[in-house]
Amino acid sequence: MFLPWPSYSVHMRRLTLTFFVSLGSLLAASSAFAGVAISGISGTLTSDNNFIAYLSVDDSVLGTAVASGSDWGSPVTFSSALVPGVANYLHIVAWNGGGPSMFIGSFDLAPGYLFENATTHLDTNATEWKGNLTGFGNAYTAPVDLGPDGTSPWGNFAAINDNAHFIWMDPENGRSDINNYFSVKINSTAVPEPATMLSIGIGALGLALRRRRQK
Repeated sequence: MFLPWPSYSVHMRRLTLTFFVSLGSLLAASSAFAGVAISGISGTLTSDNNFIAYLSVDDSVLGTAVASGSDWGSPVTFSSALVPGVANYLHIVAWNGGGPSMFIGSFDLAPGYLFENATTHLDTNATEWKGNLTGFGNAYTAPVDLGPDGTSPWGNFAAINDNAHFIWMDPENGRSDINNYFSVKINSTAVPEPATMLSIGIGALGLALRRRRQK
């Protein structure tokens, strides 16, 4: 039960006012996301010859497999949830089976998430993608640009954006004995639900009151 307002010290009155003003601001901010379905990522990709796509919340951890393919002529489409409130990472492991080699794809994010280019859409390219031949979390470099969608010998994939480029990490472009690792960061811009924010705010006020009593 709250004490009558005159019984509060000046400090406690200020603390209470600050709490409710802050709580009101947080609830107002979260209401902007009311009715918005924050799900995750979708994409269409392929690799000559094989790939496995993973999602992780740690760039040094492989993550959970969400898609795979072994027929470069048949792009694979997937959709998967992301973890709100933290950075997510799209990890692609691709390897060749001999002859020409490449990885290409187009990806989209639901509201509440952004790629590092500050958009919800990202195609494969040699400037916004990074990778290596040693594993996730190790030093990354820019991939080799093998040309835009439509380049020979692969041609054009109707299901993939024409702005996407064929890329690869292996400088020898043809070895079949090594994995190519590609990583893309996904930032979460989602605001926690009002109930979650209310719990946090009440907990903070309770802690402040407890400290006040102890003093």
